[in-house]
Order: sequence, then C-alpha cells, then structure tokens
Amino acid sequence: MSIFKQLGYTNLIAAAISFLLPHSGMSQAKDQNGIERSPEEIKRAIGVVEQRLERQDGRVSDLRSELVRLDGRIEKEVDQIVKALEKVGDSKDSRTRVAQTKGKVIEGLKKSIDIYQQKRSQVRAQLAKHRSDLEKAELEGDMKKFDEMSEKRIAQIMELSKSLTTHEDYKKYDTYASSNYWNSGWGNVQEKNEDFVQNKRVTTITDKERKEVLNALKKSIADLGSQNRALKGRLDSPNFASQKDLIQEDIARNQQAIGRREAQLEGLLTSSQPTTSPISRTAAHEMELMIRDIADDIKRDFNTLFQRYSEFVKERAQSNALKEQLTALHKMLQ
Repeated sequence: MSIFKQLGYTNLIAAAISFLLPHSGMSQAKDQNGIERSPEEIKRAIGVVEQRLERQDGRVSDLRSELVRLDGRIEKEVDQIVKALEKVGDSKDSRTRVAQTKGKVIEGLKKSIDIYQQKRSQVRAQLAKHRSDLEKAELEGDMKKFDEMSEKRIAQIMELSKSLTTHEDYKKYDTYASSNYWNSGWGNVQEKNEDFVQNKRVTTITDKERKEVLNALKKSIADLGSQNRALKGRLDSPNFASQKDLIQEDIARNQQAIGRREAQLEGLLTSSQPTTSPISRTAAHEMELMIRDIADDIKRDFNTLFQRYSEFVKERAQSNALKEQLTALHKMLQ
C-alpha cells in the first residue's frame, strides 16, 4: 500500500506543514498588532521588554531622586528667608527697608503659587482623559504634591503678613518747655513724635501689603465657590459622566480649601501687633543682600526642578508603556 493510502491526503498535507513549520504544533497568539507569535517568540520578547523596563525604571528613579533633592533644597532656602524676616521689623534708622523686603518676598511666594497651580491644572487635564489605574494614581500624586506646595506657600505668606508692622497709638507731637529768648521767658514747644512719624511711614507700606493679602484670600474664597457651583452643574451632565468621581473629588478639595482660606482670613484680621525686633539700616541692608543671594539660588533650582519634572513625566510615561506591553505579553502566554 502506498504512503498516500496509509496516511491519507489530508494527513500528508498536515505532515508537510509540520515539517516546514516546526513550531506550528504549539498554540499561536496574536500581539496587539494582530501578528501571530509563537510562545518562544513571546518569551524572548518578554525578556527584552524586561531589560528595557529595568533600564527605564532606573532613569525614572534617578530623576525622582533629583526632584526630591531639589525640592528639599528649595524648601530649606525659602524657610530660611521666611524665618529670618518674620522676626525683624524696621527702626527709625532702617525706615522702611524691612517692610519693602517682606513685600518683595510675599510677591515672590505668590508667583510660585501661580506656577504650582498652572502645573496642577495641566495634570488635572491629563487626568480627565482615560488613563490606566497606575497612571491615574501617579497623576493624582502629582496634583497632591502641587496642592501641598501651594498650601505651604500660602502659610508662609500668612506668617510674613502677621509680622508686618501695624498702627500704634503714638502721640503725634511731643511737647516740652523751652526758653524764649525773644520774649525773655519760657514757653511750650511742640515737635513731631519720631515714633509716630516712623510708625506712619512703615504702615503706609504694610497696610498696602496686608490689604493685598486680604483681598487675595477673599478672591480665592470667591473663586473656589464659583468653581464648585460650576462643578456641581457638571455632575448631572452626560458629557462629564466619565469624570464624575474626579469632579466630586475636586468639589471636596475646593470646599476644604475654602475652610482654610476663611480661617486664614480671620487669623489675619484679628492678628495683634507683631513681636518683632527693630534692626538698623546696615543690618536691614545686609539681610536684603543675603535674601537676594538666596532668592537667586532658589530661582535657579526652581527652573531646574520643573525642567527635571518635565523629563520625569516623559520617562515615567515610557516606563508605564513598557509595563503595559509586558502585561500584554504575559497574557498572550495564558
């Protein structure tokens, strides 16, 4: 009997395919591009992706460490400035130099808050899109960090604002007896009280600075309230159905922030005369130079911090993509 009759035509074709494709006896799986791959190919791919992921995670870890280092140094330097300034005030000699320096620092802290909130808004926009659970957790962590930094800067502004000189009840004039040579007698002479003059000179500046902080707190409360009203309106909209949980989190966050702003507003309105030590013009000038040097360092570190953060976000995204690829490859073997 011929081999064709022994095997049958169908079996012969199967035998030929098996000879030509030695792996065809194993189950095939399709990758994300629809290409069939054998288990051996998948295992080799897993090995390659694992190596790439290990290297990528190393880059992410290095950038994260640098971010922590830069952030720590910035915080140490900002704290140094705030603690140095909140303890001192102006004297008749320094006139308004300390008050002006505090105003500049407060303005710088406000600008940093604006940057933190801009970055947070960018992250919030990314989070609104469909994301994996891993990426969602990472983005939420970034938003939390920006919120924490903003709150810390606001607290520092409050500390400096409470250290600003307030009005004191000085007599406008000092009166004392003096001889009158023209009339060959004695009389009373009035001269402006230097303490009154100095207090008025400084509070002209500090009143303006305090008012700006108070207005900023009031505006923040109003803005957060408006945001919550808009967010509540979105909860019932089908256009935002996929963001419902995120919107509810935003509402809760804003409400908590309103509570903090109201407490800060009340604290500033009821603050008493600060217990600061007046310093000389020379000391005020030296402190101003020191703060200027530290501020320059902070600016450089701040710029570097956000450059590294941008790199970190890109590298982290690449790491997440490799993790997703690895997970898909393992599923192909199941």
